[in-house]
Amino acid sequence: MKDNKDIVKKITDYIATNYSDRVDMTRLPMQGGLISYLGIDSMHSLEILIDMESIFGIEITDELLSIKLVDNVEYLTETISRILCKTG
Repeated sequence: MKDNKDIVKKITDYIATNYSDRVDMTRLPMQGGLISYLGIDSMHSLEILIDMESIFGIEITDELLSIKLVDNVEYLTETISRILCKTG
């Protein structure tokens, strides 16, 4: 199982790599508002989730898909952690 700090680091590293030209990483919202902060649309949101699946070697099932999953770094972290716990 991955420590949540490791998960957050991978998520924020991903955002920094792909979106740092748009945002100030020191002001990254962790508890909501990420979609508007990054200025992304639904296609970019899906790309982020697909990339998270690849980065963490997981599958995010349809039941887990929601706006909150992309919009809230803490919720995304918790969801990834739960998936990793289930898959061992």
